[in-house]
Amino acid sequence: MHNLEWTYRLWLIVALMLGLLVGLERETSGVERKTRVFAGVRTYTLTSLYGFGCAWLFRVNVDLALPAGLLSVASLVLV
Repeated sequence: MHNLEWTYRLWLIVALMLGLLVGLERETSGVERKTRVFAGVRTYTLTSLYGFGCAWLFRVNVDLALPAGLLSVASLVLV
Protein backbone atom coordinates (compact mmCIF):
# COMPACT_ATOMS: atom_id res chain seq x y z
CA MET A 1 0.00 0.00 0.00
CA HIS A 2 1.29 3.45 -0.88
CA ASN A 3 1.97 6.01 1.78
CA LEU A 4 -0.23 9.06 1.53
CA GLU A 5 1.68 12.32 1.84
CA TRP A 6 -0.35 14.77 3.91
CA THR A 7 0.27 18.13 2.28
CA TYR A 8 -1.38 21.35 3.36
CA ARG A 9 -3.64 21.18 0.33
CA LEU A 10 -4.90 17.76 1.42
CA TRP A 11 -5.43 18.94 4.99
CA LEU A 12 -7.42 21.89 3.63
CA ILE A 13 -9.64 19.61 1.56
CA VAL A 14 -10.22 17.28 4.53
CA ALA A 15 -11.10 20.23 6.81
CA LEU A 16 -13.55 21.66 4.27
CA MET A 17 -15.19 18.29 3.62
CA LEU A 18 -15.61 17.57 7.33
CA GLY A 19 -17.14 21.00 7.91
CA LEU A 20 -19.44 20.45 4.94
CA LEU A 21 -20.55 17.03 6.20
CA VAL A 22 -21.26 18.28 9.71
CA GLY A 23 -23.24 21.22 8.31
CA LEU A 24 -25.25 18.95 6.02
CA GLU A 25 -26.07 16.66 8.92
CA ARG A 26 -27.21 19.59 11.05
CA GLU A 27 -29.42 20.97 8.30
CA THR A 28 -31.04 17.64 7.46
CA SER A 29 -31.69 16.81 11.13
CA GLY A 30 -33.35 20.22 11.55
CA VAL A 31 -35.63 19.58 8.57
CA GLU A 32 -36.68 16.17 9.90
CA ARG A 33 -37.55 17.62 13.32
CA LYS A 34 -39.10 20.74 11.76
CA THR A 35 -37.04 23.04 13.96
CA ARG A 36 -35.02 26.11 13.09
CA VAL A 37 -31.36 25.26 12.55
CA PHE A 38 -28.86 27.60 14.22
CA ALA A 39 -25.93 26.81 11.92
CA GLY A 40 -25.76 24.97 8.63
CA VAL A 41 -23.46 24.12 5.76
CA ARG A 42 -21.94 27.55 5.29
CA THR A 43 -21.31 28.18 8.98
CA TYR A 44 -19.59 24.88 9.66
CA THR A 45 -17.58 25.02 6.44
CA LEU A 46 -16.33 28.53 7.17
CA THR A 47 -15.57 27.61 10.78
CA SER A 48 -13.51 24.61 9.69
CA LEU A 49 -11.68 26.79 7.15
CA TYR A 50 -10.95 29.34 9.89
CA GLY A 51 -9.65 26.59 12.18
CA PHE A 52 -7.44 25.25 9.41
CA GLY A 53 -6.06 28.72 8.75
CA CYS A 54 -5.22 29.29 12.41
CA ALA A 55 -3.58 25.86 12.71
CA TRP A 56 -1.60 26.42 9.50
CA LEU A 57 -0.37 29.81 10.67
CA PHE A 58 0.66 28.26 13.98
CA ARG A 59 2.63 25.58 12.09
CA VAL A 60 4.55 28.23 10.12
CA ASN A 61 5.66 29.89 13.38
CA VAL A 62 3.04 32.58 13.88
CA ASP A 63 2.89 31.93 17.61
CA LEU A 64 -0.22 33.96 18.42
CA ALA A 65 -2.38 32.53 15.62
CA LEU A 66 -3.79 29.60 17.59
CA PRO A 67 -4.57 31.47 20.84
CA ALA A 68 -6.02 34.41 18.92
CA GLY A 69 -8.15 32.06 16.82
CA LEU A 70 -9.46 30.25 19.88
CA LEU A 71 -10.23 33.52 21.63
CA SER A 72 -12.05 34.95 18.62
CA VAL A 73 -14.19 31.82 18.18
CA ALA A 74 -14.96 31.74 21.91
CA SER A 75 -16.03 35.40 21.86
CA LEU A 76 -18.18 34.78 18.79
CA VAL A 77 -19.92 31.88 20.54
CA LEU A 78 -20.54 33.99 23.63
CA VAL A 79 -22.13 36.78 21.60
